[in-house]
Amino acid sequence: MKYILFNLVLLCSFSAAVAQKKVPAKQQAINYYLNMKNSLIVSDKESVAKGADSLLKAANKIDGTDSIRLYAGKIAATTDINKQRAGFILLSKLMWTMAEQMPVQKKNTVYLQVCPMTGASWLSKEKEIRNPYYPKNMLTCGEVKGQI
Repeated sequence: MKYILFNLVLLCSFSAAVAQKKVPAKQQAINYYLNMKNSLIVSDKESVAKGADSLLKAANKIDGTDSIRLYAGKIAATTDINKQRAGFILLSKLMWTMAEQMPVQKKNTVYLQVCPMTGASWLSKEKEIRNPYYPKNMLTCGEVKGQI
């Protein structure tokens, strides 16, 4: 009986610890977006589509993300890298707006980066420029325009 009670207490404390480490839905959505950006840099269209599907599922848990869900759904529905990049331009603007509304946390710094040649923007965890729209010709083309 003591053994069962001990295991039950241990299980409850483990469950509480896991629940405390759960990532908030908006942060989870940002993380999926950032994974998509990294997949676009290496032109991995299948990974971009999977990331968009994960973002779509995360956005379903967040009120007021209809436009994010729309563009994530369009990106998830195609493996045409050019269409994915075109959708990502619009998605990036929406994700920046959402990121601006989140509480600021030093460990979760996000940078707004812009390609001056095209005006296309994207979010990044790193200050270093890695252009997801033109990785072959203009990988380092861009500048940091904002930070949260």
